[in-house]
Amino acid sequence: ANITIPAAGTSTLKATAPNSVRSEGRAVCVHAGHDGTCGTTAHPSSSPPPSTTVAPATTAPVTQGPRPTGGPPARTLPPVPLAWVRGIREGHFFFGHGPRELHGSVEPDAAGLARVELRLERRHRGICQAYDARRERLRRIHCGAAHAPWFHAGNQPLFSYLLPFALPRGRYVLDVRALDRVGRTDRRLQRGRNRVTFYVA
Repeated sequence: ANITIPAAGTSTLKATAPNSVRSEGRAVCVHAGHDGTCGTTAHPSSSPPPSTTVAPATTAPVTQGPRPTGGPPARTLPPVPLAWVRGIREGHFFFGHGPRELHGSVEPDAAGLARVELRLERRHRGICQAYDARRERLRRIHCGAAHAPWFHAGNQPLFSYLLPFALPRGRYVLDVRALDRVGRTDRRLQRGRNRVTFYVA
């Protein structure tokens, strides 16, 4: 690049271009013959020439585009597994006795599925109970499905759990969740998908 600086002395030059990183400033000294600037020795008897001499400017190289960053690419995790209750519709009524088998599915069928868990709450005549898989019976809890304990229902995309007895009369809330091998799970409860309310009359 040819640059003209109108006055003697030190000036700072920078190189810029669209979509690039601006260079650092470089000092350039301009002198008019032996005028005492830029390290020259002044001669009083001599008059400065009509034109100025520009020292060649050296600019830093311009880097186009963003600078690359080191390290391996970020790891992409598979989607969180979504669980579904099958065989029991939202708001369904069972007459005589309730179901014994609880089953469902997990989508997508990812290889990272670690386990499937269920919880079951029962309300009848103002009393709340939850199914306790360790004791294989209903035990009293504070009302609310969140107080019911989770129990293991396998680690397969198509899962089922056989209760030791048919469910007695009452209003039930059945929740299901699937966990992958890093402990992730879908925390949203959607009626008709991973939460089903049903009745036994």
